[in-house]
Amino acid sequence: MEADAPQYVSMIKSLILTDAIGRARVPQCHLPGDKTIDRFGLLLFIGIGSILVLVFIVSQWLEKRRTDAWRRAAEALRLPFLGANNDILNRTAGFKVLSEGIRQRFYNAVEADADNVRITVGDFSYRTRTSNGTRGSKSKRHVRTLCVLETNTLDTPHGHLRPQRAVFDKLGALLGGQDINFDDDPAFSDAYVLQGEQESAVHELFDAQTRLVCRS
Repeated sequence: MEADAPQYVSMIKSLILTDAIGRARVPQCHLPGDKTIDRFGLLLFIGIGSILVLVFIVSQWLEKRRTDAWRRAAEALRLPFLGANNDILNRTAGFKVLSEGIRQRFYNAVEADADNVRITVGDFSYRTRTSNGTRGSKSKRHVRTLCVLETNTLDTPHGHLRPQRAVFDKLGALLGGQDINFDDDPAFSDAYVLQGEQESAVHELFDAQTRLVCRS
């Protein structure tokens, strides 16, 4: 081993560089986790953050633009524009279509009264959560434009009518989900899901003329 000592000495000398004033400098090498990689991670973080901020700004701008359009339409019709300052969710507590998901919000509301009927038109938004397994849950926002009619002059059963979602509703029916159908109108039954606490009363309410209006 002593015979190899000069070889180790020469290797050490080649790794040490001496400058003009005699100070030794040890050459530096970049290893995983060094400043170069940290700088790349910082730039990546800034880039993703900038994209998210841009998406938020654009979505806010689009929402403001839609609100302005609703306001102009209300002014043209000489109707009060309530915006988000309305109590429609409190007045319709228990309505299935206005109870979906979480964080429900009714906004851009325009309201009118005609022949003992209060008419409210506006945007309704809510959120749903889906599980991503070990990665937690994912939130999704849904937005609909609704027209709500309120009156004390009608004596009608409580019901819910919506378009049928082929796969999910067929599966729901197999699992016992309610869907009031009409033997004499299979086209309507295949196109819509009709539900209600008083099934016979709801069935009677949706006569041939009412079903025709729903399809038109």
